[in-house]
Order: sequence, then C-alpha cells, then structure tokens
Amino acid sequence: MNLISKIKNTLFQRSLPFKMPIGSGIDPHEINPATGQPDIAKGLFYLGKEIGTNQELWLSKEDISKHTLLFSELTQDIQNVFCKFMDNIISINGGGIYFDLTGNVEEVYKKINSSCQKYHRDSPLVLSFSKKQNKADIKISGINPFKDLNASSAVQLLMEDILSEPGDDFFKELAYYLGVSIFTGLFWLRDNKNLLINVKTLKEYLTYDYIIQLASNEEIPYKYRKQLINYIENHILLEKVFTLNINMLTHNLERLIKEDSFSVEDNIDFMDIIKNKKILIISINTIDYDSSSLLSLMNTLMMMIYCYHSDFLDKDPKYNNNIFSIFITDVTLCRNIANLSAQARALGLTMFYGANNPLLLTPENSIGRKFEYIIHNTSIKIILKNEPSLNIEVFKNLKGDLNNNILGVGYISLNDTTVNAKILDDKTIDA
Repeated sequence: MNLISKIKNTLFQRSLPFKMPIGSGIDPHEINPATGQPDIAKGLFYLGKEIGTNQELWLSKEDISKHTLLFSELTQDIQNVFCKFMDNIISINGGGIYFDLTGNVEEVYKKINSSCQKYHRDSPLVLSFSKKQNKADIKISGINPFKDLNASSAVQLLMEDILSEPGDDFFKELAYYLGVSIFTGLFWLRDNKNLLINVKTLKEYLTYDYIIQLASNEEIPYKYRKQLINYIENHILLEKVFTLNINMLTHNLERLIKEDSFSVEDNIDFMDIIKNKKILIISINTIDYDSSSLLSLMNTLMMMIYCYHSDFLDKDPKYNNNIFSIFITDVTLCRNIANLSAQARALGLTMFYGANNPLLLTPENSIGRKFEYIIHNTSIKIILKNEPSLNIEVFKNLKGDLNNNILGVGYISLNDTTVNAKILDDKTIDA
C-alpha cells in the first residue's frame, strides 16, 4: 500500500492515536503554538496499526527527528524492524545510513535493496569493515574521508578522540589551530590543482619539511597560507612544538590507514548521498575488532557523517533533506551518546537506536546510568513483545500508564501516549 492509499484510508477518521497523515486535513494533535489551534496534518512516517482499534499510527518529521529507541533482546528482531523502517524512509524519498553490526551484510542488503527496487530508487551503496569474504553479488565500495571536507571538519575527524577526552586544552587548541592552518592550504591544492589527499598521502603531507614548503608555496593564494605563516612565525621552538601538535593531529590517522575501506579508490561520493538522499549500508563485523577499536571506528564513522552533513548544509543552507535517518542496531557501541543525539538533531538527522541489553532500561545500575540519556532524549520508544526480562513495571517507568493486558507485536510510546501495536502490518509492507 503506497502513501496515497494510506492517506485515502484515513481521510474520514477524525483522530488517530498519534498524528494524522499529510493530506488528511486538520489534525487535533498538531497545535499551532502561535494560535493555540489545531494545525494541518503532518504525519509522514507510518509505524503500523494499534491492536484492537486497527487505527493507523503516524508520526511527523518533527516527532522522529527527536529520535527513536527500539528494544528487543533479539538482535535479529531489531534488524527486521529497522529494515522495515528503512523501507518507510525509502518510500517517502528519504535518505539513510544503516549500520549493520553483524558482518552479514547479504541479508540486510537483500531487504533494503528490495525496498529500493519497489519504490524505484537507486540500489544501496555498501561500505564494509569486515575480513569476511563477501559471498553475495554485492559491490563493496570504499570511501575517501577527506575528499570533500573543509579544513575544520578534517581536523575534527582526525582529532575526534583527543578533543572529547580530558586533557590540556591549551595544547589541543594549538594542535587544532595548526591542523586548520595546514588543511586550508592543502585543500586549496586539492580543489584547484588536483592534489590527491587521502589517508595514505596525508601522512606524507603532515611532516615538518612539507609544512614549511606549504607555507612558502606562492602558488597558493596568500589568504589560504596566512594562518600557517602566522603559526610558524609565532613559535620560536617551532620543530619541537610542531612535533607535539602533529602527534595529536595524526592520532587517528594510523588507524584509518589500516582500514582497507578508507584506503581503496574512493567510489562513494558522500556529498551525493546527502544531496540526493541515497541509501548507504555500513557493515561492520564486530568480531574483527577489540572493544576499544570498535568504539573508535564507530566514533570516526559518526564524526565523518556529521562533518559531511555540516559542510553540505554550510554550502546549501536552504536545502531540505526531507528525512535522512541513521540506524544503529546497538546503541552501546556509540561513544559520547549525549553529544551524538544533540548533534544529529542540530543537523536535521533522525537517529534510530537499537538496544538488546535490559540493563539499559534500568537506571539503578552502571550500564543504565551511562545510557540514561537515551531514555530521556528519544521521543519514540518501542519495546517488542515477549521480553521475559521486562516486566510491566519497567515498561510503565519508561512509557507512563499501560494496562496489564499486554498483547501484540510492540508497545510504542510518543510523549504521553502509549499504544499496543502491530508494527508495520503486513497489509502495508512486505515482510
């Protein structure tokens, strides 16, 4: 059933549990803050149907932009629901990035590619971080993180671990200043003289001798060298200070070089993914990484996504990305979770977090306290049924009042409204 059919089916319903779909008239749930009166319907994202009433469940772009938490102890269930949600995003011409953390990209690709074909969209691109042999006929692409970034974003990507950790802020700022100074000149050469800049060549450029040459390269307009020249002139013990700052600046570079997906020929245009709302699957085989390396890789990838979105919006501030969503099946693999959601909201990105550890939902323990921010800063919370570790009291604490007659596929909460629902019923979407 397509979007138009869904709207027609609800045109004569006076109200629905959450929001009314676009095109159905006035929605009593949408109150205009200026007038205090009901506003035009803005339901865009279809969730499924409420069990018992069979009423459709719609959410607005604003609702899902405040992020979603999906809980199930079975990772496979989270994957299945997220693939269906991705189908919904694809159906409304949205873009998205799906983090497959099983390393078994074939199954996810098959489902998402089927959705792309159904709605006449381009097949998803795949970026893989896995030593596992790709058995399916899937084109695995690479990406050059520095292809289109501006100088400030490139430095954030290289220093993301250091900038977020405790330490001497003076030396961090000095390293950051040096990095922006270097990349301003380098990226002018990249954009005007076709200088190849990637994770491998960058190591050659971030040396003392090359930086001195860069500052004196009159081929580069003075305004793009001025900051670097000032840095050199203001440091008497230049080589010693430079070495200290470069060590900070290249903190992540060695790790990036080891990842084949960052080192191969870049054939993913990230700016194109954002502009044309394409679909990207990032597959990570978690067993190939220790816990620290895995967290660092996830953080780097999220920082790259944010930097590219920020740079794109700087170039085209009037751009409306409709809905661009990021699906992460295991929220525990995200570092600095508080900043993650806030940055996403600022950039207009919609986050879908999966959780399969029941301790995340109970703030009385260390794991729950660490991720308590997710509980309080996700507008939509979904708990799938048949979770033996979750009793009714846990659900009440998360969602508000709910009667004891719990049946059905999932329990969905939006603000103060909680329903027992069948998520994306079969009449709406192929399983």
